[in-house]
Amino acid sequence: MQHPRPTVRMFRIGRAGPAFHERSRMAGPAARRADSDAELEGGAPSPPRVKEAPVDAHKANPAMTTPTPTRPPPRTSASSVVSKSPQCNRFAVSPRRSLPASAPSVSAFRHIPLLTALLLLATLSPVSAANYPGWWITRGVVDTNASAEDYAVCTSGQLKTMALQAMNELDADLPGGAGDAIHAMVNGWLNNTANAQDYSAINAGQLKTVAAPFYDCLRSNNWPCILPDGMTTNQNYPWSGTGAQDYSMANNGQVKYVFSFSVVNATLKNPVDSNGDGKVNDFAGSTGDRTGSAFNYDRSLTNLCTIPCRVQILPDTPAMRSMLAGKVTTSLPQISNAGFTSTLSWDHSVAGDPSTGSLAYNTTSGLWEATATYTGLPGVPSNSYGRVPLGLHNLLYGNRTAIVSVQNPSGGGTLCTNATKYEVYFGDSLVIGGTNMAETTLNYTSHIAPIIGSDNLLREIFDKMNCATETFSFSDDTKAAQNFAMRYGAVLIMSAMNAGTFDVWYSDPYPRCGNTTNNPATTSWIIGPYWRPANTSDMFCSTFYQLSGTTAHDAINNVTPYRGECAGAMEICIFTAADTALGTSQFNAIHPTGSLGLANWGSDWWMHMGTMSDTNTLVPGDYIYMKNQDDYATRATNSPALWQGENCVYQGLNASNVGTFGGLGGGMSYLTEDTMRNSLKAGYERDCPPPGVTNPDTAIRFTVRYRAKTGN
Repeated sequence: MQHPRPTVRMFRIGRAGPAFHERSRMAGPAARRADSDAELEGGAPSPPRVKEAPVDAHKANPAMTTPTPTRPPPRTSASSVVSKSPQCNRFAVSPRRSLPASAPSVSAFRHIPLLTALLLLATLSPVSAANYPGWWITRGVVDTNASAEDYAVCTSGQLKTMALQAMNELDADLPGGAGDAIHAMVNGWLNNTANAQDYSAINAGQLKTVAAPFYDCLRSNNWPCILPDGMTTNQNYPWSGTGAQDYSMANNGQVKYVFSFSVVNATLKNPVDSNGDGKVNDFAGSTGDRTGSAFNYDRSLTNLCTIPCRVQILPDTPAMRSMLAGKVTTSLPQISNAGFTSTLSWDHSVAGDPSTGSLAYNTTSGLWEATATYTGLPGVPSNSYGRVPLGLHNLLYGNRTAIVSVQNPSGGGTLCTNATKYEVYFGDSLVIGGTNMAETTLNYTSHIAPIIGSDNLLREIFDKMNCATETFSFSDDTKAAQNFAMRYGAVLIMSAMNAGTFDVWYSDPYPRCGNTTNNPATTSWIIGPYWRPANTSDMFCSTFYQLSGTTAHDAINNVTPYRGECAGAMEICIFTAADTALGTSQFNAIHPTGSLGLANWGSDWWMHMGTMSDTNTLVPGDYIYMKNQDDYATRATNSPALWQGENCVYQGLNASNVGTFGGLGGGMSYLTEDTMRNSLKAGYERDCPPPGVTNPDTAIRFTVRYRAKTGN
C-alpha cells in the first residue's frame, strides 16, 4: 500500500538502521529491502538529497532546471499510476563520479517483485537472470556475481548508467541510432559536472521521464524489439492509468523492468557468405563453415534445387526462442528463365502459403532453419556431354534477395525485417589461384569475364569445367586464359583444316611435311629446313620429326602443306593451338630443339594431354578417338585400312545444344556423335565385305579421351 509522502529528509543509502527505517516510511513496502554497500557498486557517499519536481509530462525535457517544489497530489489507490509524471532532476555528473567510468552501476538483480502501482502495470512477471536482455551483460550494467536487490531503492547514478548503456545499444542496433532526444538527455548529464548527485534516490516520475524517450525511439522504429513482459505494441510506455505516485521511491526491480527491452537483429546466415570474404564459396550441405547454395544437376536429380536458409537471431536466449517460435518466416524469389518457371516449396511452410518458409530453431547449430526446394527447373540437355543446365548463366547469375521477417510477439506487426543479398550457383570445379570459381558476381567480374567475354564457345569451356565432377586447376588467371585460348584454337584449326584454309590433308598419294617432299621419279626424299621423314627409304612414310637445330615454334609454323594421316593432323592441330596460346618463348621452352614428332604419339604429344576422370564431360578442345568395329582392320580389303577410327577434337554445342566433333576429312567438322558414327559405319561397309555393322551404337564407340592442356 502507498503511504503519504513525508517531508523529504537526508538519508544514507547503506545498511539497516535509522536511515533505513526513514526510507522505508518514505518508499513503502516496495523499498523495505535495503541495499547494502556490497550490493551497490561504489558504496554510499555522504547523504544526498532527493529533489522533487512535479511538472506536466507533456512539457518534460531531459535538460531542465529544478522548479519550485510543490506538494504532491492526494494519495490514490494502490492500483493507480499517474499520467502526468514529474520531470527528472538534471543529473549533473561530478568529475569525481563521471559517467560511465565511475558512476554507480546497477546492481545484479535476479528477481523482480510484483509491483504495486508505483510505476508500471499492476502485476509484472519477474525478469530472472536467465531472461536478462543480452545487452545488460555485454554492456556491464549488471554484475552477475552479486546478489540481487530488486527492492532496494535505485540511485540516480544507477539509472543514468542503465540509460547510457541503453543509448549505446540503440546506437549499435538501430539504423538511425538512439536519436537526438536521448543523446541530448545523456549528454546533459555528461556535460554538467557541477552538481552530481549520483547516490541520490530516484522516484517513479524521474524514472518515467528518463525512460520515455527510449520508448518514443522504439515506437518510431516500428517496435524492433522484444518489449517488457506484459507490454504490447498497443501501449506507448510500460505504464498506464492515472494517479499521483510519481513521488514514490523507484526500486531496482522497477528500473530493470522498464529497461528490459531487447532489440532483435535477424541475420541471414545461409545462403550468403559465411566467413566474411564477400563470396558464396561452397555447395550447400558441405562440411565446414562454407554455406553457399548449389543446384545438384546430376542425372539422378535432374530439375531439383535445394537451398537451406539459416537465420541467426540475436539475442539468442531461451526466452527469446520461446517467444519467437512460429514467428520467423523467410521468402525467396523464383528461379526462372525464358520458358522455365520453378515451383518453390519448404520443409516447414507458413500455413496457407507454401511459398513462404517457417523457420524452426535448431539447438545444435544455434540457428533458425528451413530448406527451400525448387522443382521444374531446366535439366541438362541430352547429348550435351556435360552437367550444365540449359541457360545456366542467364538462369542463375546475379544477386538475389532473401526476406526474413520476425513477427513481434508483443503484438501485431513485424518486429524486424532483414533483406539479405545472396547468390545461387552451380559448380565450382574450376580453380584459379586456389579459389573455386563458383560464378558469383565477384568471381565473374574479377576472373571469368576477362577470360571468356561474351563468346559462346569460351562460355561453354567455362561452364563445362566448372560443372564437371573433376577439378580443373590453374595457378593464376594467365594460365587459365592460356588453356582456354588453346582449346579455342584447336576447335578453329580443325575446322580450317577441313575447309582447306589450313593446308593439312591426307596423302595424295605421297606424304609431305612443309618443304620436305619426295621425288617419285628418283624414289628419294627432298629434306626441307624443318622436317624429315622417320624412314627416308619409305616413300610412303607419313611420320615426321623436327630437325635438330630448329625451334619448335619455327617448325610448327612451317608444317604446311602437310599430307599424311589423321593422327598427324591431330598433332598439328594441338601443337599449333598451344604455340598460339603460349607464345614463342613458352612453347619453345616446353619443346626443346628437335623434339616434335608427327603421327608418332611421342612424348611431345603427351605434354599436351591430360587424364580425364569425368568421362561424361567433354570440354571444347578435348581429344577423343572414335573406334570402328573391332574387326575392321582384319576384314578391310583395301590397304592401308583408312577407316579404323577417327581422331577427333570436341568442338562444342551446336544450335540444338548437342555436342559436336571434328576430325580430318571432307565435311568432318561439327558432326554429332551419331553422324560421326555413321561416317565410320559407311567406311566399314565400303571397305569390308558383308555382313556390315550390325549394332553401330555399341560397335562404333569412343574409346580414348584426353584433356587438352598447354603443358606449362
